[in-house]
Amino acid sequence: MDLYELLQGHIAVFLLMLVRVSGIFLISPFFGSMNISIYFRVGTALAITILLFPVVDGLGTPYVPENVIMFGVTALGELFIGWLIGFVAYISFAAITMAGKVMDMQVGFAIVNVVDPTSGQQIPLIGSFLYNLAVIVLLATNGHHMILAALVESFRVVPIAGMEGNLSLAMLMANFTGTIFLTGMKIAMPITFAILLTN
Repeated sequence: MDLYELLQGHIAVFLLMLVRVSGIFLISPFFGSMNISIYFRVGTALAITILLFPVVDGLGTPYVPENVIMFGVTALGELFIGWLIGFVAYISFAAITMAGKVMDMQVGFAIVNVVDPTSGQQIPLIGSFLYNLAVIVLLATNGHHMILAALVESFRVVPIAGMEGNLSLAMLMANFTGTIFLTGMKIAMPITFAILLTN
């Protein structure tokens, strides 16, 4: 059976997969960068979905709701799963930017802000340097491959249309968000301590 015949019978599964893959391109580092054209991101998401579709379809055909409203709710759940994978990767970059803000306040660069082209926001000077350095390290160590591997594994762990609302998921997101400040302070502590000691 070729891909076209497979798509004819499982177009709803394909669309839900596309929505989940697209969630990564909203927030994750490198993939969600504003520097990358929206057309390129959409095309990459479509290509990844086409490549993964026969593999995910081989895991078993999930139950897809036939009602339009329930299908929309299921699509939102799939988008949230993709967004969550990108959010976990984004947390480490937010901690690095937080460390840059703390360092800038101690060094005296707190008033100097630059526009980060990847997010479109103003961030401190040292924070921008650390963020760009972290992106280079991510690409050099094939971290973007790990993000894609997490996406592929998510179809095995949470099947299509298998998302269930859970309080533990909200607590997990709250804990991840809370670690931004703590990790940022740990990264900035050596420079902060050295400057305080010098003063």
